[in-house]
Amino acid sequence: RRSLMCSSAPPEEESRAERKRTRQSKREDPALLALRAASATACAPFVALGRAGELSAADARRLTGGELLAGPCLCSPARSMALVRHHYTMSVSWALYTKEWMDALSGFLLRRGITRVLEVCAGLGALTEPMRARGLEWTATDVHPQPVHPNAARPICEPIECGAWSAVGRFASAQAVFWSWWQQDELDEDFQVVWQCCQSGRPVIFVGEGEGGVTGSPMLWRSGVPIEPFADAAARHGETFYDVPCWPGCTDRTWIVAEPACSVSLRLKAATLEPM
Repeated sequence: RRSLMCSSAPPEEESRAERKRTRQSKREDPALLALRAASATACAPFVALGRAGELSAADARRLTGGELLAGPCLCSPARSMALVRHHYTMSVSWALYTKEWMDALSGFLLRRGITRVLEVCAGLGALTEPMRARGLEWTATDVHPQPVHPNAARPICEPIECGAWSAVGRFASAQAVFWSWWQQDELDEDFQVVWQCCQSGRPVIFVGEGEGGVTGSPMLWRSGVPIEPFADAAARHGETFYDVPCWPGCTDRTWIVAEPACSVSLRLKAATLEPM
């Protein structure tokens, strides 16, 4: 009772102060600092490959399989892998874009005459140069072209500053729209972008987890818009699609809005799924 009577700070201020003390104690923990340093060192070669667009499927298996862990990391492998993933996502991208995946996606699009692709929510712009090198006119946009997270690295190829909804209208010449890891708690803007693309006859391709995962709004998954794995669309035409690898505990894959329930569904299907 005495401590409550003498306390002059409101509860919310005390809570903030306690969180700050906790963060400081974590920063000063030598074991944690060593673990962070070791995880960053182990991840560094893969970050360099990812930022250069040169990460292979074999590299991704090594990165996600724990083979790179050594020293302090071996004492806490699960925590070390979480730190490795954090370091990679802050330096490259949330998804693991491999050369095989980029070859498969760009090849599928180019064989169907789709050359102009708009990427929304592009983050650090990891795909821009690799996809341009593969023959696509790849335009990356993001509402925050400069990273807002304090631990994020500098952009690989700085996106054009533009929100997703606005970008779809602004870059109307794009023949397809792409995004990756749109968080599931961001209302229904991803669905609004899909519907906008349906009305203009543009396919939407995205990377993330399926319904019930951590990406894609409930509105997107429950709206009835036909979404299918990209690999299934490719397989129908005898093509092999090398999908993105997954971090431990994640279920990433590439998806396509194949036959939108709108007036341009037949035209969209012809543009994306029928061989030319």
